[in-house]
Amino acid sequence: MQSGYEYKPALQAYTNVWKPHGDCPFRIARLSRAEGQSVCVRRRENDSRRKSEDFVDKSETDTTLHVHSTALQCTGGTAVVLSVVCFPFVSPALRRFCLPYVPATATQIENVMCALAGRSGRLVDLGSGDGRIVLTAAKAGYIADGVELNPWLIAYSRLRAFQLGLSGHSRFYCQDLWKFQLHPYPNIIIFGVQEMMPKLEEKLTNELRNDVHVVACRFPFPTWTPDATLGTGLDTVWLYKNPPRINVKSARCPEI
Repeated sequence: MQSGYEYKPALQAYTNVWKPHGDCPFRIARLSRAEGQSVCVRRRENDSRRKSEDFVDKSETDTTLHVHSTALQCTGGTAVVLSVVCFPFVSPALRRFCLPYVPATATQIENVMCALAGRSGRLVDLGSGDGRIVLTAAKAGYIADGVELNPWLIAYSRLRAFQLGLSGHSRFYCQDLWKFQLHPYPNIIIFGVQEMMPKLEEKLTNELRNDVHVVACRFPFPTWTPDATLGTGLDTVWLYKNPPRINVKSARCPEI
């Protein structure tokens, strides 16, 4: 006997299916053939309903697990993409001298071009960022180059140069500025940080050519005396005309 009911298919007039009789659970009576068949049908319906509910529960569980798995995959993929995109912006902080990407303001660009008024020829921007200084100089007639360590900013700068039709007057190098040869350039622009200016001053002293103008933005060089100062605050630029230098042999221009 199971849960008050137990049945076996029967062909005889009375079946072996038993049920509680009346109000007394200890009194039992045989079921008629029709009653037995009815009980069997109800039992089969109950079994079928339970199987259906189990299937639905399993389907819902599988769906939930699939949704969670898909969400984790999307989250992981997004994290990888963000890491790849952000690494070039974060990696400079791991270097001895961190040169962060801070776009030049319109006032800074105006001060730089004012400091170089009357100049021409080749120009290089060290830490060129998104290329706005280089492209402005190219528009003004310079043969302008940019040096930047972030490959995404280099790609953006080249795209902007192409869009503006300045590809023939500007070039962008994805290089470490400490390894970039500066001797070929009579016009040099640097957006530096205070910690790197002494080391950069030493590099320039060893690589500058004759008749060179150097424009420092945001921070001046520690020992050089500027010939002019333009702007105020973060927009200040310092102009150095033919700063002290050590004679060096002529160097080849960097290859494209």
